[in-house]
Amino acid sequence: MVLSDKSLLRGRLLFDQHCYQCHLQGEGGMSPALNDKPLPKFLVRYQVRLGVGTMPAFGRDKLSDEELDRIADYVVYLRRHPAMRSSTE
Repeated sequence: MVLSDKSLLRGRLLFDQHCYQCHLQGEGGMSPALNDKPLPKFLVRYQVRLGVGTMPAFGRDKLSDEELDRIADYVVYLRRHPAMRSSTE
């Protein structure tokens, strides 16, 4: 996948809206970094839904399953493409 794929672009927009404030481009910020944790997508979804630790839970009333899948795809993409973390594409 490349960031020009519509599903990844959607994931980036959703990440920016719901996750970026605490996880700046997947790096640490107010919360732990995501880019150095090789979690598979199902565990990313689990973490987001249940809000383990200090992370709040994002139920289906805040993110649909499809939106959460797009975010998980984008998080995995960021992990595999370090140059995109600082890109303003």
